[in-house]
Amino acid sequence: MSPAEPKKATETTPQRLEDGVQQLKVWLTKQPHLPNVDDEEWLATFLCHCKLSVEKAKHKLDGYFSVRNKYPHILKNRNPLDPEITLAGKACTIAISSRLTASGARIFHFKANGDPSMFDIDAQAKRVCMIIDATYLERDRHVNYACVFDLRNIHYSYFLKTLTRFPQLIDILLRGYTDRIVSFNGINAPPWIGKVVSTFKKYLPQKIGNRIHIHEEVSKLLECEWVDSEVLAKEFGGQGSSLDEYDAIPMNDTEATPQRLKEGVQHLKEWLAKQPHLPNVDDEEWLATFLCQCKLSLEKAKSKLDGYFSYRNKYPQLLKNRNPFSPEIAQARKAYTLAASRRLTKSSSRILHFRPSGDTSIYDVDAVIKRMFMIVDAAYLERDRHFNYVIVFDLRTTNYTYFLKSLHRIPHMVDIFLNAYTERVVAFNVINGPPVVNLIVNTFKKYLPEKLAERVYVHEHVSDLLECKWVDPDVLCEDFGGNGPSLKEYDGTRFLFTSSPRMTNPSLRGPGYAFVWVKTYTASSLEKHAAWFAEQDFICSNEELRRREDNNPDQLQGSFRKLEVD
Repeated sequence: MSPAEPKKATETTPQRLEDGVQQLKVWLTKQPHLPNVDDEEWLATFLCHCKLSVEKAKHKLDGYFSVRNKYPHILKNRNPLDPEITLAGKACTIAISSRLTASGARIFHFKANGDPSMFDIDAQAKRVCMIIDATYLERDRHVNYACVFDLRNIHYSYFLKTLTRFPQLIDILLRGYTDRIVSFNGINAPPWIGKVVSTFKKYLPQKIGNRIHIHEEVSKLLECEWVDSEVLAKEFGGQGSSLDEYDAIPMNDTEATPQRLKEGVQHLKEWLAKQPHLPNVDDEEWLATFLCQCKLSLEKAKSKLDGYFSYRNKYPQLLKNRNPFSPEIAQARKAYTLAASRRLTKSSSRILHFRPSGDTSIYDVDAVIKRMFMIVDAAYLERDRHFNYVIVFDLRTTNYTYFLKSLHRIPHMVDIFLNAYTERVVAFNVINGPPVVNLIVNTFKKYLPEKLAERVYVHEHVSDLLECKWVDPDVLCEDFGGNGPSLKEYDGTRFLFTSSPRMTNPSLRGPGYAFVWVKTYTASSLEKHAAWFAEQDFICSNEELRRREDNNPDQLQGSFRKLEVD
């Protein structure tokens, strides 16, 4: 079987997935011994992991709920804050790659710390199953896992502690969980490990036993069809992120197939055609970018599209009359530098650098906000399909006048970002702030949801900023204390999105894709799309045609309204 084959089963239509979920819900209500499941998103994820096989999903659901009673020491009393789980994390690192390999697998890295006195096999098994359950809750809908065990710290004590639980763990994974493990790989193994592997294989079906490999050299591991060197962690001999970085990055099922993205775009086009108050969108590449920025969530994309076009009428002073050649936009650039990093950080984020000029006489908050959203729109047009922004404000030249001029627009800007644009801001960082900055930040937080407010940080020292898990020193501009290009250089570049030679379809960012940078001014990037900006004044919602029930975002029209591929 080729590595591409398993992915085909998940290239389905939203309607087919909805039908499967409804079948499972009906089936569960007829099983007196099983609980009902109302969470359709969870069921959809479970079904995707069963490769859309309703019958397999039924069998797995039965096992999923029944093995909890059979193995309560592993599948009950699972509190992630318990000391046993904390100790398990210290005893053995378990890190899942944030990206999929070119063959569509997620790499599961395992590495023991070498201290068997800390190793509790029940706690480790419990933690593994908790991690898998968390992926279901996070809507991680890939299908395959490639497991890699770094065995350099393993000695015989680990084997003795683990042997009694092997059959139980295998039973749980085979009967109760849906993940398809396509490859077990051991590296840096001591000589006696062959006996352990032979014992381990006795409890496995032959098909799975054939997937277990002990590699004498890391180079042999990299020859495995399911392992991608660009995704494998650095400590394991790959070129991917470090184990600590993988352990800190939340997984997103963003590595979708071109077919899946195409189907999502068609679904959105059909949905837009059914909304009398919204314009049709013929640009499928733009829609694909918008959908990617929504992490492949169709329902999130629908809600954001509604806001994207309706907010142009709600805030015309910020989202209309956007002429890149106008004096107000030219002055906005002089008044406030806004520069995006040319590279993504190791956590797959783009850093947005903000720095005011210090001249409040030329600062027009409406023009600055207008230009900011123009730059975001230009990123859509340039097919920039990353997902996260890290914002860094250098406030060394800020004074109270900026705050007074901006206060009335802060809630409007936040409203637009949350309801009309797709970018996920994972961290707001403030450096070099004057004493008044805490007042400004606290005022700003009042307009943010609690979840976002917790992402706002005021750093007394730049060194504190560099400790933020979302900030990469090699990407942060040198003016802000990083090792990246200067702020002027970042402001003097724009990005184009292309594929690398080893990939044939440029519709997605993923393994094998690269960003190509062209030396030109950001202003030129906006000017390039001047005609598009002019057209957009007339491409907005017609609120007179909006269905009454559409005033509630939770009642957006369209098939399978609860489907969220996220």
